[in-house]
Amino acid sequence: MKVNDDEYIKIAIQFAKDTNPIWPFAAIIVNEQGKIICKATDCAHISPIFHAETLAIHALIPWKKQINLGSLALYTTAEPDVMSQSAIHWANLVHDLSIQKVCFGSSLNTIQKLWPFGIDIPAKEVIERSHSKINLIGLINEAECNELFLTAKQEQAKLSKHHPAQGVLSNEVTDFYQLTL
Repeated sequence: MKVNDDEYIKIAIQFAKDTNPIWPFAAIIVNEQGKIICKATDCAHISPIFHAETLAIHALIPWKKQINLGSLALYTTAEPDVMSQSAIHWANLVHDLSIQKVCFGSSLNTIQKLWPFGIDIPAKEVIERSHSKINLIGLINEAECNELFLTAKQEQAKLSKHHPAQGVLSNEVTDFYQLTL
């Protein structure tokens, strides 16, 4: 049964809370039948390339060769940063992953205010400059996603570490994603 974009963002929020509440960037990938086929949260403390979106793609790519996944949608608690949006582009281009739609909760601007160390190139600009045909839909469940990140920021302050997840969360990448193919 297909659910609406708002419900998928709520599922991503809950996955973030359950999996990585102190760095709650989460992404889910849904097939055209509405089935969630992959969930992932950020684990950049393991590898700098394992943002939620990139980890979801990384986990899913090997299956693309074995299963016809069809058109996909990606839902994320925050607007994809330049690396994540570029990874979506390259996954479509090189691996024919076919992510047609990206929906996000919190804006990159909101995330930059909380953590000003990122690169502030909006996902829309990456899509335009790469000539992708991805449909970007933003600010879905924005208030709930913003609250998720504000709460995480408060918890991070208590930890006083360079990267808030380092030394607190598992170092096993498989703890940060689930495939449900």
